[in-house]
Amino acid sequence: MLANGSIGADPEEEMHCSGPPGACTAGNDNTCQGGAANQDYYAWGRCVRAPVAGKVLSAWADQPDHCPGAAATGYANGVFFHLGGGYTVGMYHFQNQGVSVKAGTVLPLGAPLGVVGDSGYAAAPHIHMSLYWRGKDAPCCIDWSIPSAFKSLYVKDSGLPAEVPAQSIANLVPTTGQFVSNDPFTENANAPSGACPTR
Repeated sequence: MLANGSIGADPEEEMHCSGPPGACTAGNDNTCQGGAANQDYYAWGRCVRAPVAGKVLSAWADQPDHCPGAAATGYANGVFFHLGGGYTVGMYHFQNQGVSVKAGTVLPLGAPLGVVGDSGYAAAPHIHMSLYWRGKDAPCCIDWSIPSAFKSLYVKDSGLPAEVPAQSIANLVPTTGQFVSNDPFTENANAPSGACPTR
């Protein structure tokens, strides 16, 4: 997530310091702590929506969140759902108690899954998504991670001034150093996308 109306030369510098510090910081003076608290990150607590339709196989949210950059242990909170044809999607690092779906739920495209957290092995609040495929000859419970192709995204390369227009790409496999969005990186790009209930 980038700052609304960001004009910094490097978008990476705009990814945090959106709110007051949380329990991770030494003080509580309601000033930005430079990314020391989860609440400093624009992504923290934002609604996560299903990138494709599918049926939830498992969902869990009992793992604690930790401070950004802290040594993390345990599993990340997550949602695992089936797309058909042997394909599954795993999405991880939701907030503790921040998953809003349960096993057996059939998800339409865009359905709210929960909110961004910092659980498991994560350096800062974000959501990790993996696409898996189970081949017909695979042993039981073996899934292979495969590249994800995204449709209709706006893309910016790291290091470009924020005012440089993002490119609209019809089909994309993102690479390191790219920022992608469903919106064209305007001041409204970070507008809340509706209610996102949690358990």
